[in-house]
This record gives sequence, structure tokens and C-alpha cells, in this order.
Amino acid sequence: MNSSFSDKDRLLSMLAGIYDQLEELDEALKVSFSELRIELDQREQDRLLDSAKKITKLERITDQMFLNGEMVQHPLSHHSAKSLKLEMGF
Repeated sequence: MNSSFSDKDRLLSMLAGIYDQLEELDEALKVSFSELRIELDQREQDRLLDSAKKITKLERITDQMFLNGEMVQHPLSHHSAKSLKLEMGF
């Protein structure tokens, strides 16, 4: 009978050890994923900043073209205007 109690005690002790290890693993994973989330957020912010810089550069070029009177009508927009006139004629 004593052996069954000692077996139960050993089993409970082993399960408590496993539980403690799982708690430590949970904390380590939280820290690891938190650092990964911060890194991914930073990458996304860098990409957004890069895109914003490119858009700003294109806006400046477009503004400069308007100021210099160099804006040329896009050939496709010219074609769609003709087709619109034809549709309105029918």
C-alpha cells in the first residue's frame, strides 16, 4: 500500500515539474512573440514610410510638371474621350 502512495507521489511530482516547465515555456514564448511582433511592426512602418516618400516625390514631380505647363494628356485618356463622344452621338 505504501508503494502505491509513493508511486502517486512520484507521479504528482513529475506532473508538477512538467507544469512548471510549461509555465516557463509559456513565458518564453510570450517574450519571443512580443519581440517578433515589435520587429514586424517596425518593418511595416519602414515600408509605409518608404511608400510615403515615393508618393511625395511623385507629387512634387507632378506639381512641377503642372507649373511648367509640361503636362501631356495620356493617350488612353484621349482615346476614351473619343469613344465617349461616339457614344453620345448615337
